[in-house]
Amino acid sequence: MNTFYRTLFLLTCLLLINGTGNVLAQNYSSLVTGVNTVWTSGLPSSLFPYNGNATPIVVGNPNTASYPSIFALASVSGAGRAVGLAHEGVLGNNDISQYNNLTFALNIFNWLDINNTNQVVIASGHGEWLNYNNATTLRSNLQSNGYTVTNLNGSITAAALMGKGVLMIGNGWQTYTNAEQLVIQNYVQSGGGLLMLGLGWSWVSYNSGGLAAYPMNQIGSMFGLYWTDTNISDATNQANGQPLFTTFYPASATAMTVGDACSQIESITSTYPTNLPDVLQSNATVRTNYITAHLFMKETVKVLPTDHPLRQEVFDCYQNLINAYPAYFRKGVVYNPTTQNNFAWIRERVHRTYADALPLTPSGITQIGNTLGLSGRYWDIWTNFTVLLADNSALDTDQKEYLYKLYSAVPPALHNLRLMSFADELGTPPTASFGAIPTFLTGTLSSINSFSNTIGTYPENQFPNEVPAGIADVFCAAAPHEVNHIVDYYYIEGNATLKNRKTQLISQAGSDNMNYLRSTVASGFFVANPQEFIASIANEYFVDSKKALDLALIRYNSGRTQPLNQFLYFADLYSQNSLYHTRFYACNANCNFSYQQVAAGRDANNRLNSICYNNTQYNFTLDNDGNVTSYTTNSCNNCISEPIISGTIDVCANSNNTYTTPTVAGGTYQWIVGGGVIVSGQGTNTVMVQWINGSTPTLQVVVSQ
Repeated sequence: MNTFYRTLFLLTCLLLINGTGNVLAQNYSSLVTGVNTVWTSGLPSSLFPYNGNATPIVVGNPNTASYPSIFALASVSGAGRAVGLAHEGVLGNNDISQYNNLTFALNIFNWLDINNTNQVVIASGHGEWLNYNNATTLRSNLQSNGYTVTNLNGSITAAALMGKGVLMIGNGWQTYTNAEQLVIQNYVQSGGGLLMLGLGWSWVSYNSGGLAAYPMNQIGSMFGLYWTDTNISDATNQANGQPLFTTFYPASATAMTVGDACSQIESITSTYPTNLPDVLQSNATVRTNYITAHLFMKETVKVLPTDHPLRQEVFDCYQNLINAYPAYFRKGVVYNPTTQNNFAWIRERVHRTYADALPLTPSGITQIGNTLGLSGRYWDIWTNFTVLLADNSALDTDQKEYLYKLYSAVPPALHNLRLMSFADELGTPPTASFGAIPTFLTGTLSSINSFSNTIGTYPENQFPNEVPAGIADVFCAAAPHEVNHIVDYYYIEGNATLKNRKTQLISQAGSDNMNYLRSTVASGFFVANPQEFIASIANEYFVDSKKALDLALIRYNSGRTQPLNQFLYFADLYSQNSLYHTRFYACNANCNFSYQQVAAGRDANNRLNSICYNNTQYNFTLDNDGNVTSYTTNSCNNCISEPIISGTIDVCANSNNTYTTPTVAGGTYQWIVGGGVIVSGQGTNTVMVQWINGSTPTLQVVVSQ
């Protein structure tokens, strides 16, 4: 008898310690009672468990082509409950009657209405895509099942929620004030039910600020609900192109935590300390489990705000993993891209997630570079530009030297690159049970992929026949092309003036390929593929900027004015708004690459309208839109010279040395170091550099006004 009472007491204590959430978790099964299939006609974006309160209720099947593939999350907060769905269309008029969507919807409302109020309020005042006015089929079915449904088309206040059992927010795109968010939080914690429907990929496609600015995430994160921009797809279990969801709680609740993922990665790695790359090729189960764990870590870093504590857990996990198994994960070993391709990709994924996990600081950059075993130009490109080269450690010296010069020559403000991959060296993308993963190396910041052809093996003329050939190896033509895709995506698209002007230039040039600087394409190409416009200009501008100018002038003299407008646009882009200069580039067939600052001038509207190069000044008259209406040339003296750097040139490893360049009124300073790291002073005219490796020490400063 005494034993019985002691056991009962212990069980009661456990329930009290774990809180209300553990008790309520027993009711999750009621959410999917009678539900065999859930489907929506739109492309869903996955949910992510923002904290430990969120439990996956509906997830993709094992062969879905994304991970995690959570379609529904449920959570308990205080005395209340919340549910998030990964597409508002699932309860829309077109889809709610499909498969078991209606049964699922009624289960959700019944589960959320803890106090059996039978009162539902639907928000309609913040640009909700699914709202009181258009959710007519849902409303009708709720009313048929005894619910009273009311409209909330203004501010969300405590008074408006008084006595209501469930608040539904169907993908609101307008701001919910801090006061409204607090009202919602208090409402749920006091026993209310919250149903949220969202679509992360759609939000980030049309709005600025990323996922953290998404109104659904600002509210949902309080309850562990977070929408990502990862699409859920399934090629084998789908209807009309969209996945059929047939995995439900409790099977769905096996979704990982960061701790789970880290443990799985460490366990598999330690089980195969000498042959993991080969095991991942032959054992599909181990491969899928290993890849899935790494993808979970990727998604954690990709979707969570920079100050979220889970990011530190990811960083620590990979720090320990790389240090414990340096032979596997540090830079150096070249894995066979045919027989070990899965691990070749995984190592690059580890590098990226580790580097992305925390906001970068100077000491953090150094720590990451040392942990990854970066040296030579790998180190220089990482420490100067925070770009990782995902190349399976296979690029040769000449290729890395060119890439270092390229990144030194592109103003860092123009791009947000974190990783440049060379898939030719990695082999086919890794394959798990849900198929190949072509986006395996993506993250929050940008990524590009380029060719890895050995320099000198694939020379290519970048210019049409109106000017002498401009030969560059394809390796050194493709790289700036790809970098400028990111310049376009990141910098131009984020600047309304530049974006509108680019659109105008393409419209003015139309479908005639001869109206473009890069005219060795089919007519209509840039109209159909505007994303190639800037990148294609780079093919010529980065091989020979002067030759690109000559081509533009030849076309202008023949009556085709648009190439010259395009040239000035690109030259202005690379001037970085300098009042006095822009950048000209040159690269030969052997990829000997260089750039120089050339004198430039602007008109009263701050538009670039003159260039002085090789003692010739080109003066352009511009109309109101910025188009060239005429030009003249005259002699000039180049007025821009390379800035002087003063400091010790006889340096030793691990020594700290100070370097200075003359002060320029209104100037900004970008220092670029090879074979060392900037300790302090970046952005000023004086820096301290620590020389820390055996490569040739180099130092350069770019002064802009």
